[in-house]
Amino acid sequence: MRKFLVICGAVLCLSLTAAAQERSPWQLGFGYQYQHYDNIQGENFHNNGLNASVTRYASNWFGVEGTITAGFGHTDGTPSLVAKSVFFGGGVHIAVPNESRIEPWFHVLAGGHHFRFTQTGTLGSMTSAAFMAGGGFDFKLGGRASWRVQADYIGTHFTTPTAYTQSNYSAGTGLVINF
Repeated sequence: MRKFLVICGAVLCLSLTAAAQERSPWQLGFGYQYQHYDNIQGENFHNNGLNASVTRYASNWFGVEGTITAGFGHTDGTPSLVAKSVFFGGGVHIAVPNESRIEPWFHVLAGGHHFRFTQTGTLGSMTSAAFMAGGGFDFKLGGRASWRVQADYIGTHFTTPTAYTQSNYSAGTGLVINF
């Protein structure tokens, strides 16, 4: 009898947790991303590219996110080099649910950043630990779709003579599907 009561209690607790979550548990986002980089091995450049993210919500406001962005552009120097970048990371995603059509959110992600430049004597392919922190707004379009606008700070640490963290930023927009 005691086992039966424990099982009934566990089912009740799990059902209350599921009922308390008003949002869909999964969120998939994809869209356009602009990224600006300062002093990566002495080069400044910006990239235009794509981003994709997936978030699994554990509650109405807390989720775990995985993100990847890929950018393509050219350096500002002479000669101008082709610059390709990929950021990949994961971390926390905090949403601020409300009754309006606009839902603010923020995230902090840790991961890596990979660059590939036109091959030169000092540049080529390199990877660094990196983090992304920022946030934005999801504009609810109706049903399960939202339009996202976001801005992020990207910190990278590539080996340089002064060995400091490079401060970079990105801005993006795209579609979000909740399921």
